[in-house]
Amino acid sequence: MALDTKLTKVVSGYLPPEKGPFECEHCIYFKSPHSCQLVAGSIDPEGCCNLYTPKDESKKDSEEET
Repeated sequence: MALDTKLTKVVSGYLPPEKGPFECEHCIYFKSPHSCQLVAGSIDPEGCCNLYTPKDESKKDSEEET
C-alpha cells in the first residue's frame, strides 16, 4: 500500500463509538483530533476499526514519572 493511500472505513471495519470495543484515540495510527494514518475520512476518537494497535501506554507512564 502506498503511503498516500488510505483504506475506506468499510474495508478497515471502522465502527462508531457505540459499537467498538476499543477507542481510536488509544491507537498508534490515530492523529488528533479526527484523523488516522491508515483510514480515510473523519475518525471519531472513540471509534474503532480492525487495524487497532494500542499505544505503549506503559512507556508513556514511566516517562512521566522521571
